Amino acid sequence: TLYTITPTDSFNDLSHGESSSIILECYGSGIKVTDAPNGLYLVFDDEQPQTLENFHLAPFPPPEMMKRSEVDNVPVPTTEYRYQQNQKLSLLAVADQPALLPTAVEVIPAEGSFQVDGNLTIGYQTGLEKEARLLQERLQTLKQPAILTDDIQAASIKMTFGASDQNELERYQLRIDPQSIHIQGSAPSGVFYGIQSLIALWPLPETGRKLQCQTINDRPRFEYRGLHLDVARNFQKPEAIKKLLDIMSFYKLNKLHFHLTDDEGWRLEIKDIPELTEIGAVRGHTLDESDHLFPAYGSGPIPFGPDNHGTGFYSRQDFIDIIQYAADRHIEVIPEINFPGHARAAVKSMSARAQRIESQGSNEPNYLLHDPNDESQYSSVQGYTDNVICPCQESVYQFIEKVVAEIVDIYQQAGVKLSTIHTGGDEVPAGIWERSPLCAQLLRENPQIEGVGGLAAYFLMRYHQILEQQELTTAGWEEIAMHKVMRETSSGQPQEILVPNPQMVDQSLQPYVWNSNWGTHDDLAFKLANLGYKVVLCNANNLYFDFAYNKDPQEPGLYWSGFVDTRKPFELAPYDIVKTATDDIMGNPIDLELYEDHVKLSLTGRENILGIQGQLWSETVKGPEMLEYYLFPKLIGLAERAWAADPTWTQLPRRSQRTEGLEQAWNAFANTLAQRELPRLDLIWNGVNYRVPLPGAIIKDGKLMANVAFPGLEIRYTLDGSEPTRNSNLYREPITAKKPVRLKAFTNTGKASRTSVLSY
Repeated sequence: TLYTITPTDSFNDLSHGESSSIILECYGSGIKVTDAPNGLYLVFDDEQPQTLENFHLAPFPPPEMMKRSEVDNVPVPTTEYRYQQNQKLSLLAVADQPALLPTAVEVIPAEGSFQVDGNLTIGYQTGLEKEARLLQERLQTLKQPAILTDDIQAASIKMTFGASDQNELERYQLRIDPQSIHIQGSAPSGVFYGIQSLIALWPLPETGRKLQCQTINDRPRFEYRGLHLDVARNFQKPEAIKKLLDIMSFYKLNKLHFHLTDDEGWRLEIKDIPELTEIGAVRGHTLDESDHLFPAYGSGPIPFGPDNHGTGFYSRQDFIDIIQYAADRHIEVIPEINFPGHARAAVKSMSARAQRIESQGSNEPNYLLHDPNDESQYSSVQGYTDNVICPCQESVYQFIEKVVAEIVDIYQQAGVKLSTIHTGGDEVPAGIWERSPLCAQLLRENPQIEGVGGLAAYFLMRYHQILEQQELTTAGWEEIAMHKVMRETSSGQPQEILVPNPQMVDQSLQPYVWNSNWGTHDDLAFKLANLGYKVVLCNANNLYFDFAYNKDPQEPGLYWSGFVDTRKPFELAPYDIVKTATDDIMGNPIDLELYEDHVKLSLTGRENILGIQGQLWSETVKGPEMLEYYLFPKLIGLAERAWAADPTWTQLPRRSQRTEGLEQAWNAFANTLAQRELPRLDLIWNGVNYRVPLPGAIIKDGKLMANVAFPGLEIRYTLDGSEPTRNSNLYREPITAKKPVRLKAFTNTGKASRTSVLSY
């Protein structure tokens, strides 16, 4: 949101050397660096805007004052607190860790090993050419040359099709013998995932040149294993998307939900509607948005400045390249075109288009998306009063038909099948369309719509029909499967609320359920699945990766539904999410008795859970390094829950047993991250800006005791106040020390955490 401060007539002019202090009071929490105003700039009269860079943030208050409300009991993680949390962990040998992440269904060890020295040959059946080339490229990054050959029998690595199984196209078998490696799948996707497992097992260059003989039989738990990426709030360039697709495919994720449009940006070129990207894809200083959008999320005043992450779009060719790149890695790209709310970039772009057409006397379609005479008053969650389209004029549906047709054409040109378009549909504010003359006319002519409250469903069905004509599935956030009803509150007052809509089940709508706050909406996904909707779980409590790792003021991110660290996606129990619920979003213990009357997932409902998806919204994400910091290593926990079988600890009858089983599983997972996964991210993808956890430490009886959340990372420390480096003292065991102590955790490739400080 853009806020402005403008001098009034009573403001006293400042002479040289004088200053004036302005206090800005904001409603809400201010506990993080990403809560602070940013993108500050000054404009004097008609001069060019001046970016303000010489400002600083005051220190945050002591931990006991960092409360979002009276009931906020989430601790700020001090160095001592981290030490206490990490005491549950222990260092494990490689033999006690999972052989693969995500965990395979079956691993059968065998005697002997396959020697990987020298040149290898890759033999493959017809239809596996792309997979063979990708394997060759991956091996090259591991310093292992390999030559492609059509002589499968003589090849070192054989890639073949097995018996066809239309129900399990992603199943594979990987067999490592002393003389050869054989990857077999019923479809190219299965062979591809066998390749990823082979790369995951491949010894890193400094760890030896042998592969243990074994047979792996594997298949995914869920058919939908996704990541949602918002590039509308802040843009990411094509190369960042391709790098992300590479890592997603390695961890066997198969859906990229691409959030291309929102209030603050339209990111896809649409032929014959240049205003969408000329205006809707550019943010900078402007008084009327006739040339581009206002700044937002600190994007700054310079429209094409190097630090303006609010400007950018994908050309048709960019998008073709991305979806082809994804398809080669067996990832489906699901574009989202968000309506009727969250549409401000499109609304403003088409308003400018209409003005241009009128001034030129052109006969082009104006695709106007709002009713110029609408006097309705509303405010969206983000504070916008002009971000909802008008569903009561045909130009809106002409626009959607045009955009959908262009997207279909892009996929056809790419030679990639398009199956689904996500329609958004979330966070439509109250008060919309109530004073729109066009809507009043539509309702008079169509009494079956049942008033203003029925217009959202009317719009959704029109959008749905356009997609049906293209033989596409209509997906959307959970609101597309909900409708408004009047219910009495506990005080007896009537209140309008959203509840599942059984009448829309037969329309083949695919809801993505995100609102999972403990004690209120946590069973919504199960209600919808039990009704018959095909549901994707997007639980904010566990799967919103834009949430900060913890309450540390220096950890960037949002937190409106709690904090999401690397463990949160790992501990999700998709079929019974309450099983791993411990604290609410304010850090208070959850009373499980309150959940006894909540809806449980039926056997039919279980079949309707398509899978799970992590979400990265980008309000606070600026550039590829921040993208990677938010996603990794959280994404690996998502992959584990999406692919691996339901872990045994979820089936244990008592909560204490489940807790113990979860702690053991997490310990093994955390060890694997430190000792194998993070070093591989650095090697194969030329460095990933993943988050390294800060060490914990205490001084007890004059002894420094330290630990870390991922056992196997090095802890380096200093006692003289200097910053620890990789050459600083290595912590191995308790030593005599006194405060202050500074500590950092390091991976074996040298990547470091931020500094932990034990101070007076």
